[in-house]
Amino acid sequence: MRLAGTLLLAMCALALAGENATTPKELEAKATFHCIGLKWDVAGDANRNATCKVRFRRKGTTAWREGLDLFRVVFRSGDMEMNTGETRRGDINALSGSLFHLAPGTAYELALSLADPDGGSVEKAIEVTTHALPHDPEGARTIKVPPGQLQKACAEAQPGDILLLEKGDHGPGFAIAKSGTPDKPIVLRGPAEGEAVIRGNVAVGGSWLWFDRLTLDCTNRPAPGAKADTASFFRTGAQGKNGFNGNASSSEIFVTRCRFLNHHYGCNIYGHRWFVTDCTFSGEHEWHDDFLTLGKVKGHMSGEGIDFHHHRGGVGVAAFNSITGTADGISYGDNNIDVYNNHVYETCDDLIEPDYGYHNYRIWGNLLHSSLACISFQPFNGGPWYIFRNQVTGAGLNILKLKEGYGPVVFANNTLVQAAPYKRFSVLLDGIFANNAWVSLPNAPIGSNRQGDPFSLSRLRLMDNNAYGVGDKPVWVLEKNYSLADLRAAGVDKNSLTFKGDDLLAFLPQDPRKGTRSRLLPKEGSPLIDGGALLPGLIATYAGKAPDIGAHELALGPNWVGPRAYAPSGLAYGPPPFWAVTPTAKLGEYAGLGASAPANAEGVALLLTRQNPTAFLLVAFEPWPPDKAWSRFDEILNPQGKQPDELVRYGDSLAARLCHQKLGGKEVASLVAAQWSSRGVWNVLGGCEEKDLATLRSDFFLFVSSLLETIWASPE
Repeated sequence: MRLAGTLLLAMCALALAGENATTPKELEAKATFHCIGLKWDVAGDANRNATCKVRFRRKGTTAWREGLDLFRVVFRSGDMEMNTGETRRGDINALSGSLFHLAPGTAYELALSLADPDGGSVEKAIEVTTHALPHDPEGARTIKVPPGQLQKACAEAQPGDILLLEKGDHGPGFAIAKSGTPDKPIVLRGPAEGEAVIRGNVAVGGSWLWFDRLTLDCTNRPAPGAKADTASFFRTGAQGKNGFNGNASSSEIFVTRCRFLNHHYGCNIYGHRWFVTDCTFSGEHEWHDDFLTLGKVKGHMSGEGIDFHHHRGGVGVAAFNSITGTADGISYGDNNIDVYNNHVYETCDDLIEPDYGYHNYRIWGNLLHSSLACISFQPFNGGPWYIFRNQVTGAGLNILKLKEGYGPVVFANNTLVQAAPYKRFSVLLDGIFANNAWVSLPNAPIGSNRQGDPFSLSRLRLMDNNAYGVGDKPVWVLEKNYSLADLRAAGVDKNSLTFKGDDLLAFLPQDPRKGTRSRLLPKEGSPLIDGGALLPGLIATYAGKAPDIGAHELALGPNWVGPRAYAPSGLAYGPPPFWAVTPTAKLGEYAGLGASAPANAEGVALLLTRQNPTAFLLVAFEPWPPDKAWSRFDEILNPQGKQPDELVRYGDSLAARLCHQKLGGKEVASLVAAQWSSRGVWNVLGGCEEKDLATLRSDFFLFVSSLLETIWASPE
């Protein structure tokens, strides 16, 4: 009997070991312009102790870099999945995560190391190429389209055609089912002067299509000479109230520099791989302060600026857009969705609503304010989600709508100001919670969760280096009140701090419910400066020894949000306030500040100047073949024989440095920046007198941050 019992125990131990061992299965890798999302399905690992480290490098280089480790994700769909008319996804057992700040259109080598002490460890190497930015096709045929001929032109379009819409009213919506190719998209572009107006409901059914510089006026207005139907103007979902409607087969769709007016849905995307950048969305809902109260927004809870819906193919980008007057600003999306550098404000329901999203939903660098709720979690399905470098203010109810969800969230370097405590904080505590500046006005606890103690979660990777603006009140109200001392005793927030009101942050809103578009920068000398934890691979842009706590770096100023203006060459740029576009013939007037034209530049150079104090910024394009563009990029930033300067990297393809020199007896500060592209390098040179640098430093770096992406459109 004793022998039989021993054998039975041994068999049970072996069976348990088998369940705990990991069996690697399919590895999914999906890329956007600046990110690569990974999801490695596994079997087994019942005790969830498998880990996966990720190293990566640009192909052709030798040095490996570390990304954040993948997160262990176990998700049971149950009733959490939204009914989207698709086959249910089922349970998820995987390791998932993302790489950030990559160069568009670039091949990367990835080395993954999956480890499980119970068995199943394995190494895997893959190559992934990030998505390229749109550009006009080589040898394109340009076809001018007068008003009234748009549907015919779309029916006859061939890959590589540019349909140049002339100024005027091009009538009601149309359908386009034609497709371009990766090298030869079909381009529909509005004029350089004036607007090409389309009156809503554009049905998109093809692939490799590029809609650029169009105006989608979704007002239910009559055709010329017809009688107005004023009764249907504000009817929710009325015919003609949508801009682009992408069906399930639409993919590889670019929407850039477009205006959407009086829409119910701006981009209604039943498809995948849509990229929406530098657009302005002004929805049908006229904002008023009553929208900050739930009972006052009935009838206004439908309609989005950009709606990615829920399609397994995933992949979508919403960047550098301005969105207002909608129920929700940016909504939904299944996986690998990037939402960055947007200004979303004065919406009726949620500013960003990634509800029902799965793995690798990424939200960063946005300015968000004035809505009923700001970022919604109802629910998130498995994760991870990444939410970092956002400024969020002005919520009628909750700064975060935390209702349901399972999985890890990386919540880092955000600045949040709320007017009332919110509930169920525990949904965020399966991941990383670090470097956030979170203010509750008037001074009060930040949140509550009477359903249990979230700090007992053993899989919390990091919670530290946060700044809680609660005054002398508890930080969290959970199953008991948690002061900062209580949090430290629980093993978290060892290097965090509490503060009162505006002691550490400048420009806090007078009415925290209404929010602000002013950037809430750390105050000089405050412990927020250099007070953040180092998060390699995630928080890449900072000055000093470590990131500042909160969304913004005081030494760099805010990043660019919303649409950029464009130079005739197609370069995306955003002149800071008080700067003006100046004829390049006047460049010589700034020679005393270091101005000079690059010797090998071609095409149109852009000169921006400022007076009081005097400064200049010159941008010129240098064409280089892909194999030499990276060398030139490095040469601009690190010239031989010069002392190392302060270097700020915005990612692999954009960086800037400040240097100091004496010219004509004057101390001069120079900004040198470069942006790599597959066609060459944008070379940026700026300068001012050293004494004016403190005033102009933020302008310099704000301008550089607007150069994150270049849309390649030929000048007309």
